[in-house]
Amino acid sequence: MRAQEFLREDGSSKQPPEPAPINYMAVGAGWHPSWTAPAGWLQAWRGDARTGTIETLPQSFNPNGKMTKLLSAYKWARDRKLLPVIPPETWAALALVEGREDFGYNGLELDGRPQHQQQQQKFLDQVMQAGMTDDLSRWILFLYEKLATVKRLGIPFYRAWNGSSKYQARFDAQVKALQNPKNEPFLNWFEQQLA
Repeated sequence: MRAQEFLREDGSSKQPPEPAPINYMAVGAGWHPSWTAPAGWLQAWRGDARTGTIETLPQSFNPNGKMTKLLSAYKWARDRKLLPVIPPETWAALALVEGREDFGYNGLELDGRPQHQQQQQKFLDQVMQAGMTDDLSRWILFLYEKLATVKRLGIPFYRAWNGSSKYQARFDAQVKALQNPKNEPFLNWFEQQLA
């Protein structure tokens, strides 16, 4: 009997059923790796912390999606001196390590402690006085909180971003992967967005 045949209950064999067609669809922030990304989408090859090389299949990002909105809001706050400079390489590495167009941002819960809540509200008021009145003001507050944690504790940016040093090697692998020529267009896009 050949490997692709099945045995029936009576001992005779039959051919296996035809496989169902595969429907490709968006997976997470990118597309299924065996599908070509839509025209204009960014492609980047993630770093592998175990091997020190890049992955063989690219991750795809929509440059007209949430990533652009969040970067524009950050740039707006940076230009108004509400936030310090975060280099384009850091943003590109965040996108790669998180694998999402929102850089792993899951929203912001305001702190329930009265003193901290006053500090948060004071910064939000500054943001609104500078002209940001939509929901992206919470994103700017989120960045402010992460950068304040970096400064206060003297820890690497990604540790503050992720909340743990557990995944620092993954982030470092993405920083290294950005040096690969395949990732040059991806990094250039971040540099253009933040110029």
